[in-house]
Amino acid sequence: MHAPAAARSVQDISPVTPLPVGPVLHLPSGDLGVLDHGRLFYHRRWVAAVVVSSRVFLEVRDRDDRSIPVRLLYELRGYLTACGCDLIPLDDRCPVAWRLGTSFNAVRDLWITNFLQESERLLFAVPLPLSARPRIVVPLVSLAEDAAVFWRAAILVADAIFSDAEPLARRFRPQVAHLAAIWERRWNEALARATPQELAADEWGCLPSCDRAWANLVQAHLAPHGYRMQPASLARLL
Repeated sequence: MHAPAAARSVQDISPVTPLPVGPVLHLPSGDLGVLDHGRLFYHRRWVAAVVVSSRVFLEVRDRDDRSIPVRLLYELRGYLTACGCDLIPLDDRCPVAWRLGTSFNAVRDLWITNFLQESERLLFAVPLPLSARPRIVVPLVSLAEDAAVFWRAAILVADAIFSDAEPLARRFRPQVAHLAAIWERRWNEALARATPQELAADEWGCLPSCDRAWANLVQAHLAPHGYRMQPASLARLL
């Protein structure tokens, strides 16, 4: 079966589309400033994207206040995708003045911290385990689907910051392990209380997909450093 034309076009051009090194990236809707040899993009006063590794970027999520035009964000996203980059949206607002007043590494570390903090808020916006009379009625499958998106993004970040940057690993691995442990405990309790009807409603396999995305991160970056999965998690993964 042939790949869709759009997919082929991106695939064909990505190997020959280099990341810009600065000072300006010209896009159809306007220009973006480029700092740190293509590791940081900004629009006027605001940072638009920050690299975590050579091909993983944290980028500003579309915002209502239009500090960065949405169309310009879409074009930057398309350009970086054509360059073969993975993009992780973040609801952040970072003045470029912070970069000009400090080092790139300090700004990158701030964005990584904000990614983990935002993800923790999103993961546990609904209390887990779900009680018999939850204050918010959210399908278990929906929680699993959202969590899987986060764990897939988290392993991209972990692959980047734990591979060849030992200071980053020492700083962020305890935070990632803490987040993984809280999720595992609460998720196992929620599944233990789930009804057969709730489990049967997972026609698209969101529950095992969530488990696998979480386990991929744990096995790659936490288990070698002492993390031990609960028996319930292991049983589902076998």
